[in-house]
Amino acid sequence: MNLESLENKNFSKPTKSFNRMRKLAEAIDKRSLSTNKLESINTQIKEINAFQGSKRDFNKLVKKSYMQMLTYLEDSLNLVAKNHYQVQWMMYGIFAGGILSTLSFNIEFLGFPTNAGILMSFGLIGGILIGAEKDKQAQKEGRQLDFKTSEF
Repeated sequence: MNLESLENKNFSKPTKSFNRMRKLAEAIDKRSLSTNKLESINTQIKEINAFQGSKRDFNKLVKKSYMQMLTYLEDSLNLVAKNHYQVQWMMYGIFAGGILSTLSFNIEFLGFPTNAGILMSFGLIGGILIGAEKDKQAQKEGRQLDFKTSEF
């Protein structure tokens, strides 16, 4: 069974979210997945292809399907996009730096309020380094898609 192709029947110019979804579908199509796994993804693609409505509603549907597909790939198939872990751990690092700066400010461990930016920066750098290492590991294990996620 092959992956369905995304069709832009409704609008003359494809939207950015549609182009991102198309790139994700192309990256998935390069993988050899079982029929059961492809059927779940094809259901999302068929829903997008069958959509009849406004451009705004179309974008909402595509974004929702995009996020669902990324979640499905990570949870069920253990496949991730390039830099997935780097972005994820960068957020964890910033959060950890924020908690440490709050604690240090509250107990006056470091004694001056400018430490918040410094600790959050250390958290950011640490998160990027941990995430980059996890991305390398995912690439070695063959779990990384030839696709880079981007913001909507």
